[in-house]
Amino acid sequence: MTTPNEAKKKRNYLAWIFGCLGVFVLVGSLVANLVLSIVLLSADYSQTTSYASAYNENCLEGTCENANKIVVIDVSGTLLFDDGATSLFNPMAPTVESIGRQLDQAVDDPDVQAVILNVNSPGGSVTASDYLYNKVVKARESGLVVTTYIKDIGASGAYYMAAPSDAIMANPTALTGSIGVIISTLNYEGLYEKLGLKSVVYKSGASKDLLSSTREQTEDEKKILQGIVDETQERFLGIVKENRPVTDGNVATISDGRIFTAQQAKEVNLIDSTGYFQDALTKTAETANLSEYSVVQYEQPFTFGQLFGGLGALVKNDVVGELKKEIYSNRSEVLYLWQ
Repeated sequence: MTTPNEAKKKRNYLAWIFGCLGVFVLVGSLVANLVLSIVLLSADYSQTTSYASAYNENCLEGTCENANKIVVIDVSGTLLFDDGATSLFNPMAPTVESIGRQLDQAVDDPDVQAVILNVNSPGGSVTASDYLYNKVVKARESGLVVTTYIKDIGASGAYYMAAPSDAIMANPTALTGSIGVIISTLNYEGLYEKLGLKSVVYKSGASKDLLSSTREQTEDEKKILQGIVDETQERFLGIVKENRPVTDGNVATISDGRIFTAQQAKEVNLIDSTGYFQDALTKTAETANLSEYSVVQYEQPFTFGQLFGGLGALVKNDVVGELKKEIYSNRSEVLYLWQ
């Protein structure tokens, strides 16, 4: 005969089993719905065009059926070549490479008549800035009208990239300029002495560790670094003088690396006008002789790689590593960067 306690234990055991089954069914349903959603998204993104397209189009405004397109490309954050890893927090964030690919797609699409670079960046590495500058030059050479709109900040390497645009417009409260080059490092020599630490370096030449953080640079090393800065700065100023209507007096003003308000930048001819995004859009359409057009923005198709790349960070408990990708740390390299 079953006792009351045994009956109670049996009911609890059955409840536990059915509870676990319910959880498994719920999780399975969620996974199945997620997979189905991704498949449907992939099918929607599989539309083909008459040209090679890495990105899909999202119509922002205008007559979306109109063949004449103005493409808006976001340029935000520090301009550095990315390692290509998926970001957990913002997998769709623009990288230098993706910005370049978007410009390439705009050039290849015969329906695109103009591009607006929507800039919010303090600049970045010399090479990344020059890479995007070259993409903008090629876009203009292909016949596209290119307008740069500085939303909040478009400084240093971001301005270098924008210099060959047909027009540069800035929000009235934006900052721009910072025409200059910087190489920086930290010196821990005093801290090392207090902690009783000593750096031991074996090097192939006297200047191999000229950016060492554990000692003062020698006068010869300082001359080497300053020579790199001066040559890179001369290239930057050459880009500005080639593409902007600056006078010798303007060059003397802008070449010390200072930052400018939008109005100040207009006075020294770094930008053409101040206004808001809609003003930049109107100006771009006028320059491209477009009375009717569609305004589109590129979107990267969602992939399984992005999903599982982001989830992989959680599985590895690498949240700190992901956060580091979002924060620009001090790098000992040649930079067109406002700091």
